[in-house]
Amino acid sequence: MEIYFYRLEGEKQGRFSLAVEVDFWYWKKRGKTLAEVHWTRSIREAWSLARGRKEKSPEPVTMPVGHELPAWMDQAGRLFPVLAGRALLWQEVQNLVEKHMSGMDLKTIKRALQILILEQKCQLKPGVIKLGSVRRWRCERCRHQGEEIKATVCSSCGGECAVCEHCLLMGRSRACTPFFLFEPEANQPAKPACKDPAFSLTLNQQRASSRIETLLENQEKKVLVWAVTGAGKTEIMFPVIQKWLDRGKRILWATPRKDVVLELYPRMREFFPATVALYGGSPHRWLSSPLVLATCHQMWRYHHAFDLMIIDEVDAFPLDGDPALESGLHRAMAPDGQQVLLTATPPVYWQDSVKRGRLAAVMLPARYHGCPLPLPKLFLESRLWTKISKGKPVAVLTRFLQQLDECRGQALIFVPRVRDVRLVLLWLKKNAPSCFARAGGVHARDPFREQKIREFREGKWIVLVTTTILERGVTVPRCHVLVMGGDHPVFDEATLVQIAGRVGRNAGYQKGVVWFLSEEKNMAQKQALKKIKWLNHFAEKEGFC
Repeated sequence: MEIYFYRLEGEKQGRFSLAVEVDFWYWKKRGKTLAEVHWTRSIREAWSLARGRKEKSPEPVTMPVGHELPAWMDQAGRLFPVLAGRALLWQEVQNLVEKHMSGMDLKTIKRALQILILEQKCQLKPGVIKLGSVRRWRCERCRHQGEEIKATVCSSCGGECAVCEHCLLMGRSRACTPFFLFEPEANQPAKPACKDPAFSLTLNQQRASSRIETLLENQEKKVLVWAVTGAGKTEIMFPVIQKWLDRGKRILWATPRKDVVLELYPRMREFFPATVALYGGSPHRWLSSPLVLATCHQMWRYHHAFDLMIIDEVDAFPLDGDPALESGLHRAMAPDGQQVLLTATPPVYWQDSVKRGRLAAVMLPARYHGCPLPLPKLFLESRLWTKISKGKPVAVLTRFLQQLDECRGQALIFVPRVRDVRLVLLWLKKNAPSCFARAGGVHARDPFREQKIREFREGKWIVLVTTTILERGVTVPRCHVLVMGGDHPVFDEATLVQIAGRVGRNAGYQKGVVWFLSEEKNMAQKQALKKIKWLNHFAEKEGFC
């Protein structure tokens, strides 16, 4: 895509333009003249030229004739509300405009965008930029700087061009691809967020919700909500969401995983019908709403858009420890925005920050129904995976399935590796054929994952063998849990606490069990059991139960 580069007379700093005729008339009305106007083949060439690195000799441009500035200003005014608060590659801009303003041709779009750039409502950058003189690159969309950015011969611009593979699934971010950052609109006029604001909360939930509101009103930038699994952390945020929407604010509910978005969306739509859900393959991709429910990856498409960010399962993979996702969330938040961090398993350093008064926190250590968290039982089985792979009897697994049948429950059987899903299903086929007939397996790369999870919720499957992708977000009322290979490193303390939290969430069904089956007891299992016991004791001591 061609980009113009110019300097104003008397200025050293260069400027970019998508449509130089717009700049000519814009600056002419302000008594300024364009000098040294050149045409380049891509934003990469223009960016290099602005930094004194000439890859090719730029081509001079003749000043345009004609005067259409008022019309261009009007088109920009109509376009800005569609693009406000977004961070988009050029192709994504075209897709979004086509969705909301079909019929606007490319030349008109470029002229309108250039007006927004001149009015400082939009920034224009390459999708990938070079850092210094060495071959170090940074993707401007996902902010990744690692080995997943590679320089190759580009079919678009014809030169050597860096492309980011870290965010490739969301579209190709290249050094020659224009990347736009649009400023947000002013807050919308206040209007009721939902028809029926009567949320059914327990007394403990009401107190927690009110405390969160107070901390946000006191301008706390971050509020940690430590709520045990099944405490109703989603529901306690509803009154907060309602008040912020009623004030015309924009809210994001972000979570690391698509499965959690699909789980929460129906619950949020029940109270907030305008909720938009964004994830890979979402039909809502180009829709706008003051309330957005999204995976963290989708925040790479936003810029200063949200006044309040509610980050659910904030300590979960892949968000925890991923600088690119954290950077995307930071950019998507308004400069004066606030965050609420939701988790049942806060890292130790967060707990220390709370104790030292550096992080505001609200704790909800009991479930909504007041029943204690189920305590895991630890079982040992020598040569466990050898027996599973050879189809030999495993007494603990057999006993678990018998108890499941007697209690008429459903089971999640967690395994540490993708290959273990198939091994356990084959073991069931040989040793428990009646159970195998209603058993399924799922993992992150399973193309039918969403369908299987939905069928498990609907009761088609009695047993679902899964990796840790279902440690959070997916619940069924009559749940039992077995962790096979609980001594594997993938099952750390936080993961085991989350997995145990799948059980006992329904007040009317407290027969579910949590069993850890492994070849040896390790520290993670012991610490998980210790943490659950402590939470139950704390909840009882503080009068939550």
